[in-house]
Amino acid sequence: MSSLPSNTGVSNAAQAPQSSRFDPTFTQHCLDTMGTNVTPRNRQVLGALIRHIHDFSREVELTIDEWMAGVRFVNELGKIYVESGKTRNETHRISDILGLETLVDEIAHKIVSDTGVDPTSSAILGPFWSPNAPFRENGGTIIQNPAPTGRVTHENYKGCTTQLYPKDDPWLATDTVFAVKDDLVVDFKPLQGDDKAELELEYNVILAPKDYKGKEF
Repeated sequence: MSSLPSNTGVSNAAQAPQSSRFDPTFTQHCLDTMGTNVTPRNRQVLGALIRHIHDFSREVELTIDEWMAGVRFVNELGKIYVESGKTRNETHRISDILGLETLVDEIAHKIVSDTGVDPTSSAILGPFWSPNAPFRENGGTIIQNPAPTGRVTHENYKGCTTQLYPKDDPWLATDTVFAVKDDLVVDFKPLQGDDKAELELEYNVILAPKDYKGKEF
């Protein structure tokens, strides 16, 4: 067995300092292998994904066993989806509990107004959303209805799908999908004179005009 040479013949002054024991050119080499047919957007998204995955792996010094555990986990998610007849999308659930879906929802819908009055925050649909839920008249009951009812639309404005959270809910800080936002936390007031309800709430939903882009950052 040979040993590493103690002197490569190149002076220290001529060698660029290396900040890590890992190959500093490896990630860029992987990025450079993308072909010319890759669209600019795919190149941007996949390039960022590769860089972040590589940086994550180097940061935690991911072991082979840990990497394979991740591979098996992803395989199991796909297996559940197929074996359930494509009804159990557990990969979607993983996105929820990692906060990814709520973050993507904010990226897609967040508008900061230049007037100081921002549109009402959106919230994700959740796992029980159904595109075929029946229309409810104003004042109709939604009890035991698993579909979301917090959708407000207007032909001249951007629609908003959201939900409200009572301020005394003990689970606000630990919502499993991280959907709670400050402007969606409300205070219900006691209601008098209605034998069908004990609480009431007045809440103004603010919609943005369809062509409004909001404040630039």
